[in-house]
Amino acid sequence: MWQKVSELINQKIKKKGASSLLLSCLVCYQAMKISQGSFKPLSFQNGILVILAPDPSTASSIRLSQSQIIAQINQALKQPVVQKIRVKIKG
Repeated sequence: MWQKVSELINQKIKKKGASSLLLSCLVCYQAMKISQGSFKPLSFQNGILVILAPDPSTASSIRLSQSQIIAQINQALKQPVVQKIRVKIKG
């Protein structure tokens, strides 16, 4: 019986208990792509994405577009994993 490689990989990841780490990496990667260098994703855990903004102005901009950022990440991952964004300001 043939299985997709992605299914086999997912089975191995779940078996080893690394699925939350992989999900965190995927969320941060998608956030980095969306940011285009304007902010840096720091971590993802329990539905909360933590982002580092370089200054207060960028932090405000991120907060204003939080729902769009969440929607883009969740759409890219094809599952509603990001629920909230917490913004930290560098410095």
